[in-house]
Amino acid sequence: MAVYCWRIIELLEKYAPSFLAEEGDNIGLQVGDPNQTISGILTALDFNDAVLKEAVSLGVEMVVVHHTPFFKAQKDLRADRPIGRLLAGLVKRDMAMYAAHTNLDVVCGGVNDVLAEALGLKDISVLETIVPEERRAEVIQAMLEAHPYEEVAYDLYPLVNRGEKAGLGRVGRLPAPMSLLDLACLVKKRLHIDNLRYCGDKELLIEKVAVCGGSGISLYRRAAACGAQVIITADVKYHEAQEVLECKMVLIDAGHFATERPAMDSLAGYLTDKLTNEGVRVHASQINTDPFCFL
Repeated sequence: MAVYCWRIIELLEKYAPSFLAEEGDNIGLQVGDPNQTISGILTALDFNDAVLKEAVSLGVEMVVVHHTPFFKAQKDLRADRPIGRLLAGLVKRDMAMYAAHTNLDVVCGGVNDVLAEALGLKDISVLETIVPEERRAEVIQAMLEAHPYEEVAYDLYPLVNRGEKAGLGRVGRLPAPMSLLDLACLVKKRLHIDNLRYCGDKELLIEKVAVCGGSGISLYRRAAACGAQVIITADVKYHEAQEVLECKMVLIDAGHFATERPAMDSLAGYLTDKLTNEGVRVHASQINTDPFCFL
């Protein structure tokens, strides 16, 4: 059995609506025909030669990725170059590719909710809060009165609200307080990684945790304002780490791949649930596309 590609796009739009993506983000159907038939799907964080080979071996006709390799406009299609080779590989096999990037980051049930749940956090809420326009002054005043610091760091962004509850990052509580070192060990176990970086006193007792899959260290001030003692994210730079410590917070850098990969398993589960009765096979990629190795 098979379904039209547009049917799968509809399901993906319900899961992570495209209007939630940041301006300029290259999302949606990247390669393929909405009217082609699909009997198998592969979800993957990234798309490279190894993932293409995996897709071919599984016999799928569609790949759903978080990071499109076609983020920048292509001026040519040359199979002797990496991006051209990937595109040619898709076209030759009549294989479609769809990307859900920043929309999957912010949506309820997306990258950050999956990460928070994987770490066992309770009472999870959005870190970057969305405030109704009519309550802006009231909320800012309440924040200023409740904030533990003299100078409050916050930003306001206009948003066309279409009824979706979304935002960057999540904050929640651990089931029981634990030291930074024990939390780092928990992160390694839950995200199935052998190595990570952390900054701060390893004996510090942690109760409230902020998370942001991928490159989310810019949210550390919001995390501090929410009372989080630690932020778990990735791609932290040297001076950024120093700023976090100066803010009396600690951090765990678990890597870009590890903090976002669980969402692709969750997305595969969603598509499986929606498409099983229609006979479509859904697989989550088993390829580790993390480019970093450790000695």
